Amino acid sequence: MIEKDYLISAFDGLGFLYGQITYYLGFTPHKHEGKVTGLAAYGDYKKTIKVFQNIVSFKNGKIKCRLGPYRPFYTNLSKDLIKKLKKFTKKDIAAGLQKHCEDLIVKWVKYWLKKNKGFNNICLAGGVFGNVKINQVIAEIKGVKNVYIFPHMADGGIPYGSASLGYFLKTGVSKVKFENMYSGLKFSDKEILKDLRKVKKSIVFNKIKNKSTYVAKKLCQNKVIGFFNGRMEYGPRALGNRSILVNARDKNINKWLNKRLSRTEFMPFAPVTPIQYAKSCYLNWEENQIASKFMTITYNCREKFIKNHPAVVHIDGTARPQIISKNDNPEYYEVVKKYCNMSGDSALINTSFNLHEEPIVCFPIDAIKSLIRGAIDILIIGNYQVVLKNKN
Repeated sequence: MIEKDYLISAFDGLGFLYGQITYYLGFTPHKHEGKVTGLAAYGDYKKTIKVFQNIVSFKNGKIKCRLGPYRPFYTNLSKDLIKKLKKFTKKDIAAGLQKHCEDLIVKWVKYWLKKNKGFNNICLAGGVFGNVKINQVIAEIKGVKNVYIFPHMADGGIPYGSASLGYFLKTGVSKVKFENMYSGLKFSDKEILKDLRKVKKSIVFNKIKNKSTYVAKKLCQNKVIGFFNGRMEYGPRALGNRSILVNARDKNINKWLNKRLSRTEFMPFAPVTPIQYAKSCYLNWEENQIASKFMTITYNCREKFIKNHPAVVHIDGTARPQIISKNDNPEYYEVVKKYCNMSGDSALINTSFNLHEEPIVCFPIDAIKSLIRGAIDILIIGNYQVVLKNKN
């Protein structure tokens, strides 16, 4: 049975505040909040946290905003707030915002856990929980056993929730198990070939028999691979079916690969790690932590992992991994596992297959155009290997 303990007004929610500061820092609200999270790691929260403590506070189980220095929605900043923020650097503003939001949510979760004794599993949904650092601090609260974040944590989760409710009303079955988020479009080799032939003057393509071995070898040779396979992922995270894969050894990759993809990011890329290696890479990781399957939470990394995989470790020593098992995605798992066997590494970079400000590629022609535009070195699409002419 589900009971409502507390309903928060959108005007008191942290999402609008985070979006508003995203706007103030020169990014696009409701889109680039992740850049603010990344920027926060470089700042000193102590310099700015009082500004945010004066805007939003926690008392008696409720989060409340002061509608004076703070005006809800994304772009309507008060003159008083602008005046206060002008004294500080962008990175210190981001740090103060991030830390205060973490503190508030920790207090909020602790309060309601105490009120509801015996409950120790936390289920999260909504745009605020796209903030992987906040999810980590929730998981680290004493007494919390496990944290689940719906993989499409923002408004995209509403259709899934509506369908689940409809299923419950029809059948009486209250729980729906989401094994994976591969629920989008998929394309046959015949459909892929049709698009490949459209641009045959620019590319060379052929079918490959042992896809996982071929891709693993190319990754060992420092190639940037576009991996387009099976059903597209639902939600904001690429989980191996529309991903760009690269080895994680180069600490400078954040600069050159983001430049190649026309991106401006502060956080390093995210790793994908075979499940067998996860415990030796990430502190406090346990196999029952479903959130780690979907890249929705960060973990503190072990020293050896930090040393060997600098491209996927944040400045604070954390990473946002996708832990992959054979049951989740057999072909993708085989690629990652074979690469690890060949290289001795425990992870690869998995970043979304798209250029800056563009959606993740959905159709075969989108992936092919990314190759032609130089985003990747090799495209693996279905059972085809594709390179630019004179580049193979």
